[in-house]
Amino acid sequence: MTHEYSRRMRCNVRGLLVAIGAAASLASGACACTQHPSSEAPGPSAAAKGTPPMSNDPTLASALKLVQRIAGLPALTHEEVGRALGVQLQQLPTEPGSRLEYEGALVSGPFVRVEVHEPSAGQAGFWLVALYARPELDVKFDGMLQSGVIDRDAPMQVEPNGPPGGSITFEAAPGNHQKILYQFRGDDHRLRAIAVHRGAGIP
Repeated sequence: MTHEYSRRMRCNVRGLLVAIGAAASLASGACACTQHPSSEAPGPSAAAKGTPPMSNDPTLASALKLVQRIAGLPALTHEEVGRALGVQLQQLPTEPGSRLEYEGALVSGPFVRVEVHEPSAGQAGFWLVALYARPELDVKFDGMLQSGVIDRDAPMQVEPNGPPGGSITFEAAPGNHQKILYQFRGDDHRLRAIAVHRGAGIP
């Protein structure tokens, strides 16, 4: 672990990106630690050109192919996502007026579970699809940076007090009112989840 990365992990982040799957908005007073993850020259901005590019790593390529499929859907509803993944999503109990939440188990592939968050009647129109990596998936953020999957200039959110080990989230903004979030464990830097976030408030 580099000295620069260690310093950024210790930075005092007062408002953080809410964990993927829990919500899809920035906490009030959000303060993003937005810096280059490496002192090397910036790599290609492939992640900001649309959906994620492919990778030479077959495991990572399999994960990104699923994300591409979700990102390319005409609508991020639980029906569309379920058909794309070949699973039937079950609605989770929520409070009246809260966002609608659905989830489903994925029996094979790089992801173990999917969550879909939809607006309920009268709520702002944004949708979130979160794909959670299998615990044994050995994909780390340094490899994704080096391959150009994540832009070295991508905004980064550090959550030191989240799930065990904290989390690091990189954001790619493909455009067309959509962005992709890559969340990694803070302790071993392994991929935790990838989410597609779409809504009118996103450039």
